Amino acid sequence: MADLIIIEEKDKIEKKYLTMTATIDFKTKNGELTPINSLEKGNVDMGGFCFECINLQEKSVSLQFDFDAVSKYTDNQYLVYESGDGFLFNEYTISNDFDDSIKEAGFDIYNITPKLLSETTKIQEFHFDIVPADESKTVIIEDFKLIDVYFTGDYGKNYHVSKEILDEFNQNWRDRI
Repeated sequence: MADLIIIEEKDKIEKKYLTMTATIDFKTKNGELTPINSLEKGNVDMGGFCFECINLQEKSVSLQFDFDAVSKYTDNQYLVYESGDGFLFNEYTISNDFDDSIKEAGFDIYNITPKLLSETTKIQEFHFDIVPADESKTVIIEDFKLIDVYFTGDYGKNYHVSKEILDEFNQNWRDRI
């Protein structure tokens, strides 16, 4: 069962449904900003990801990607990032801005599936920043933890990144956000 269906029309390749959901816990210096109040007191900037994946030639490569439409909300004590439903529009595919880097990594865009991304061998980058409402101030992230990351495809099946990969990222997050 394929997660990606290609529709070809006069040399046009259309990407099919692929979304990412990430649940994040973080704390800032002196506890000034937590996930619960982060959306009210500043803008959480997420996006720009780099996952180590195995390409079609069975080589480990860095795969850069992002999403154009995202939403962020709090769920209990965590911040949740979801691609797909955006503020101004909805887009349920990887951003076209990364098509060239995806090709350089040895993939065709239609090879990028939820299963492939969930089987990452390392999360190299997970961009996360906070721009405070008062831009004269700086917010220092003191602790950051990916609780869960999963990708969803056409058929609604969720593919989770392994706990071991998340744990490895969480131990070394300072160099990767």
